[in-house]
Amino acid sequence: MDCDVIGVELIGFHFGDLEDEPRRRVEAHLLGCRSCLQAFIALKRTVETADAKPSDAARSRLRAAVASQLETQRPSWSWWQRPLAVAIAATAIMFAASTASMLAASPGGAPYAWRSQGARPLP
Repeated sequence: MDCDVIGVELIGFHFGDLEDEPRRRVEAHLLGCRSCLQAFIALKRTVETADAKPSDAARSRLRAAVASQLETQRPSWSWWQRPLAVAIAATAIMFAASTASMLAASPGGAPYAWRSQGARPLP
């Protein structure tokens, strides 16, 4: 395994976040590579001796970064798309209403069929 790949995996290895196979590869590489082992020891020392509480500036930067990553992307409507969508929906509703009224008023429609059979419409 390449030392650059190991360098990326060292933090996950330190905190135990790696799956079994990548963890085994990192362990095997650390046994054979002195520079990666020194890098891991330096990382471990830095993590374990660092202050447990991050600074306020670091917290605000982290919160801003997380918020930007989690922000849901709203569809960006152009100035003409929203009125166009409303116009298309209104046209479809008017077409459906006119079709329904036309079918109900035709001779084979429900009111005429009731009259021809002598039936009364339901109350």
